[in-house]
Amino acid sequence: MLPEVPVIRRFSRCGVRAAVVGLLVMAVAGHGARADETVLQRSIEAGSRYLTEIGQAEDGSFSAESGPAVTALALTGLLRTGTSVDADVVSRGLDYLLSFTQPDGGIYPEGSPYANYETAIAVMALVACNDDGRSDAAVAKAEAFLKGLQWDGDESIEPSDPAMVEPATAASSGPTSPTRHS
Repeated sequence: MLPEVPVIRRFSRCGVRAAVVGLLVMAVAGHGARADETVLQRSIEAGSRYLTEIGQAEDGSFSAESGPAVTALALTGLLRTGTSVDADVVSRGLDYLLSFTQPDGGIYPEGSPYANYETAIAVMALVACNDDGRSDAAVAKAEAFLKGLQWDGDESIEPSDPAMVEPATAASSGPTSPTRHS
């Protein structure tokens, strides 16, 4: 077991989210950051230690009340900062995440209004741990689900629909060609 860090004891459920955000920021931006490498590494280790030793529930989640996306973010952060894909914390998190797989291929709780978001975040985690192809089938099904949510020319969307307005020209020139913007 790693030495205890006093700050870690004070984390709450909000702390899980903060640790996840911190790990993700470091995983994504850490390579270009000008921060002292020692401080950066200690922060990553403290966040990883919290998630690994305290933050994960028995069911494998990192915030069951928030659905699968928070767990997917935690897994992605852990994987991008050096935790092995074969670590128990990752395995349990993936099992939890995949327990939300729906017949349509999406990864979300039944009835969720955030199915698109939750599935997209889950795919990010699945891809982060997929060097050996272990998640190929789940990624393919989730990708098909996400693609199925996209608008196409057969949906009779009117040019006046706010989603059809180019963001840069919306205030001055009105609707443009029927292209979806997120």
